Amino acid sequence: MSCTDPTPTGPDTPLEGVHGALLMNHQVATLFGVDASTVARWANKGLITYVNTPGGARRYPAAQFHDLLHETPRTPTASLSGDTS
Repeated sequence: MSCTDPTPTGPDTPLEGVHGALLMNHQVATLFGVDASTVARWANKGLITYVNTPGGARRYPAAQFHDLLHETPRTPTASLSGDTS
């Protein structure tokens, strides 16, 4: 008899940390339909928050993206870039 764990695992599975689910750079980029370098630029400008792993990689708390992904009528990328058109 085999038992399967319903918890998804793999390279694209969000990590859990003290900040809740933590997303990798490419995961955030996919959510917003932008390049990973754009996500890094947003973080460098302080537009989105991140935490560093012990190895120095950035992880982005997923909760901060909920409102941005559900904004209307502006697009999430317009909000992050400061464009209000």
